Amino acid sequence: MAGRPPRWALRALDGLQYGVALTLTVAAVATAAPYLFALVGVGADSLSGVNPVLSVQYVLFFGGFAAMALGALKLRPDAPYKENSRLTLSMSNTGASTDGGFAEQVADLPPLGRYDPGEGERLSGGGRLLVASGVMLLASFLLERLFIVGL
Repeated sequence: MAGRPPRWALRALDGLQYGVALTLTVAAVATAAPYLFALVGVGADSLSGVNPVLSVQYVLFFGGFAAMALGALKLRPDAPYKENSRLTLSMSNTGASTDGGFAEQVADLPPLGRYDPGEGERLSGGGRLLVASGVMLLASFLLERLFIVGL
């Protein structure tokens, strides 16, 4: 068995694995949503006119920019002159949570789960969101170019 990968490789793997998992989750929800809206809004007769690729492309595009904005906010350091913490945007920037959220579930999947990275070997939450935004925008671009969506 090979040795443990370096810290930078574990961080890159953590970011890419989180980005791919978040992109696939958003794409799955964006695929199902138009069918549900058509079924509830108009009825079963309108299901043939639904184009899920278009909705996935738009949701990934706007979701990518939203993830980029949220990741940038989470990476922003606290101002040293702030005395009243009630008025600041309180977003935790820990690399891992103990409640078993989405990031922890993704980290348990192979190949990252095989190495069981420690707290210092993982990206922060903001870093993972920035990588995920890049993966979402890349997937949106590839959908637009490969399937000629959005013209």
